[in-house]
Amino acid sequence: MASALGETIGDAVITREFFDLRLAEMRTSLARDIAEGKAEILKWMIGAIGLQTVVILGGVAVLFHPLK
Repeated sequence: MASALGETIGDAVITREFFDLRLAEMRTSLARDIAEGKAEILKWMIGAIGLQTVVILGGVAVLFHPLK
């Protein structure tokens, strides 16, 4: 009975090394996800700034266009 209990508990318990390895993998994955999110946000911000610039320049061009 003790042997069966030992095998069951042994399979359910993790080692410190395994825990540290999984924690490091999770941190690496999280850092990569954050970096990808930052890149995506930056891409959208630059696109929005470009669009706003075009709209403003178009508005200024219309204001300075001589009336016929």
